Amino acid sequence: MSTKMKTVMPKTMLPTTKIMMLLRSKLLILKLKNYKNMKLLAFSTAILLSVAAFGQKSAQVTAYNYMKDAEFTKAYDMIKKASEHEKTANDPKTYYYMGQILMAMAGSQDVEQRTYVEDPLQKGVAAWKKCLKLDTKEKYSDDIKMKIPQTENMLLNMGVKMYNEEKFAEAYELFKTANIMASVLDQSDSLAIFNAAVSAEKAGQFEDAIEMYKLSSEIQYQTQSSILSMAKIYKENLNDTAAALNTLKEARTAYPNDQGLIIEELNIYLQGRKFQEAADNLELAIKNDPENAILHYALGSAYDNMGNIEKAKVSYKKALELKPDYFDAAYNYGAMVYNQGVELTKQANELDYRTKGKQIDALNAKANEKFKEAVVLLENAHNIDPEDKSTISSLTQLYVRLKMNDKYKEMKAKL
Repeated sequence: MSTKMKTVMPKTMLPTTKIMMLLRSKLLILKLKNYKNMKLLAFSTAILLSVAAFGQKSAQVTAYNYMKDAEFTKAYDMIKKASEHEKTANDPKTYYYMGQILMAMAGSQDVEQRTYVEDPLQKGVAAWKKCLKLDTKEKYSDDIKMKIPQTENMLLNMGVKMYNEEKFAEAYELFKTANIMASVLDQSDSLAIFNAAVSAEKAGQFEDAIEMYKLSSEIQYQTQSSILSMAKIYKENLNDTAAALNTLKEARTAYPNDQGLIIEELNIYLQGRKFQEAADNLELAIKNDPENAILHYALGSAYDNMGNIEKAKVSYKKALELKPDYFDAAYNYGAMVYNQGVELTKQANELDYRTKGKQIDALNAKANEKFKEAVVLLENAHNIDPEDKSTISSLTQLYVRLKMNDKYKEMKAKL
């Protein structure tokens, strides 16, 4: 079950009288009848809701009329002519209409209208930005500035609805579009960006998810979560461990003591058997969190794998001191000591008893000391988790070796 997103409260509300007027609009009624795709319907109607009938010149008038009739390709052709004519090329109204036409095209269900211009949404944003720049008398600016947050909130709430219905690809498009709308006013919608990233990841659109998580991190919104999510996608979905590590390393330069980043980097090192790098990371993590038993256990495991037995013992002991019922630490500690005994026995068996008898006896005596130590440690692990078969098997072998017959029979019965 996916975590549900919450509906976004509107930033700006239309006056009731204006809402009623808009609901009576023939254009809106026509669109409600003809559009089947909720996402596209809501976006294109939001853009056209408050079309104002300001004074118009011929090409602008024609474009406006085509726009009212939802003939967006014809409307675009006419408004483009206006943008190229010397009398209307620097008229803010030209770009006011152009922005609405292009954005309505972007939201059209009709394929021809939607693809008539390459990337109509971004071009619409650019047109409105130009309108705001040219509109020194602010004749159209208020309408644009009102329309942007209204459209953003509509898209955000529809995105939440799609996400909660597990329609993640649709949710991603809606959230991404909400942020594009915010860019008209040179702003970023941090919530839209992060929600777009999460939705894209859920939809399996991993490259898109990474792009949005990067953007979220750059604007310092949900920074740690965004970075960790990027690393996870690189590692688990794109099989690019190097990219995952680079992502974490870059983040660590800005957040050197962030525990979550340290641990994630550590996990990658351990999985790649880069134990020295793992140990270095753990030493740093322990400085920040010295009472964390898991970190001490992981450090013990890293040193154990490197063959640094003495340092591994210190770490395993510390983990058990902090958490006496820590099975993994207890078992690994016991297994490490047991393996020391096995190695000593192996060395003894490789020698010729006729010439190396005393040396063999000494090695076997040392091995037995290790086995006795391992018994105590593994019995502790067995007490913590009596059902673990690996512990039972190891103790059975130790009891045979040390001629502890009663305990051997008791443990053998548990296998």
